[in-house]
Formats: sequence, C-alpha cells, structure tokens
Amino acid sequence: MKKTLSEATAITVQISAESLSPLHHNQLPVITTELLASLYGTEVNGIQQNFKRNIARFVVGKHFFKLEGNELRDFKNRLTDSQSVAKHTRSLILWTERGAARHAKMLATEQAWEVFEKLEDCYFSQRPERRSTTTDDRTPLRDAVNILVGKKGMMYPDAYTMIHQRFAVSHIEQLSQTQMLEAIEYIHCLLLDENHPTIPDFSFITTIKNGKVTGMRHVAKGEHLMTFDAFKEIAERAGYLVIHSDNLRSMTLDKLMVMGKKSAISVANSAF
Repeated sequence: MKKTLSEATAITVQISAESLSPLHHNQLPVITTELLASLYGTEVNGIQQNFKRNIARFVVGKHFFKLEGNELRDFKNRLTDSQSVAKHTRSLILWTERGAARHAKMLATEQAWEVFEKLEDCYFSQRPERRSTTTDDRTPLRDAVNILVGKKGMMYPDAYTMIHQRFAVSHIEQLSQTQMLEAIEYIHCLLLDENHPTIPDFSFITTIKNGKVTGMRHVAKGEHLMTFDAFKEIAERAGYLVIHSDNLRSMTLDKLMVMGKKSAISVANSAF
C-alpha cells in the first residue's frame, strides 16, 4: 500500500528527530539555523529573513543565543564527532525550543509544525546530565581559596573542607557551575567576616559572563573603580577637559579656548 506524501514526511520527520543528538548551551537544548531549516523544509536564508523581519519578537536567552569569540570557541570544543559547526564560523545563532516554535509559526507549513512536534517530544525534551566544572572553570575558586589562606592564616585542607561541607561534596570537582559561583561568593563572605581576627584591606574584581566566572583579580594599588560620569566630574574639577572625539572634530579653536577658560574659572572658584 502506498503512503501519502504527508505520511511519508511524518515518518521521515520522526526518524530524523529521534536520531538527532541535541546540542546544549546554558543547560538548554538548542538547534542551529542550518539544521532547523533542513528539518522545516526551507532555506537557511528563509530562517534568517524571518528573524530579521521579526527581530523584535525574538528575545536573547529566551528564543535564541548568539555566540561569538571565546564563547563560540568553547562551544565548538564541547561538540562531539557527530555534532559540528563550520570551522571558520565567526558567530553562531542557536535556537531554543521557543525560538524553533516561533519559526514554525512564521513558516506556517504543515511540515514545519509536524517537525516541531517531533522536536518537542524527542529533541528539546532531552536535558543534559549534570556537568561537573572543568579545571579552568575552577581556577577563580582556587584563587579565592589562595586569598583566604593568605589573609586569614588558614591551612588549605581546612579551607577546602569548609567548601566540601557547605555543598555536601567530597571534592570541588563535583561542584556544578552554579555551585562554584556560590562557593566563590561564600569565600568572599569569609574574607569580609568581621568576627575573624584578620580583616582584609584589599578589593577584588570578579567578572561573570553568562553565569560563568571568566576572571578574578585584585584591584591594583592606586586603581579606582567608578562610573564614567564620576570620572568626568573629578577630571573637570582637576582642570581637565573631557570631550568626545565626535564633538572635538566639529569644534573650532575659538570654542575650545572658551571652554578652557570656563574650566579654569570653575577650578579657581572651587578652590575657595
């Protein structure tokens, strides 16, 4: 008995959806534009154009992720042999389940909806196993422990035991990414504990991108952290002119001299 085109398409979709190994980003199943277009029976350009024409309806982190630079490189390094991204790709869009659903709605074809239903059941329903952090991931935590040991005079085994007990693990390798962030915050709180005999007289900067610690360092001696507006105000009080390059290009010498005189007067008045 011959199968209808719709029935044949449904069977193909089921096999394709069930055989796919999901990509994951931020602990969520995601799919590339190329794969989504292939499954929906459209061109890559069709997906891209729908996105551009309706960009206000797509929210980063909810419907899609855009990977670039180090984030894209790290994502490529996590891919298995059966998963691949073009080697020279400089940016990559990854669609979440909601993003894939939005594209199916825009295409409004029977195949797109059939495929999405299969993806919903067989692809997006697969969640990644809890992944322990890598050695590089744990570097900021080890740095925080080094600071704690140095400032509080603790022994390393005691410092790590506190972390193990707090998070019910036997080694920091068992910490998830979220727990590692919490562990760093916990160490920082210990450093600032006024009940401890040694109170730290230093500051540190922790950089977090997409929920992942990407760096931590001491604030150097003489280095200050402030907003641009605060910096501008301090600089002008000290007699400096802070002018954007775009404004400077269109400014005449006479106008620049006038601004300089006003700045000098302002500095002189503030001295009294």
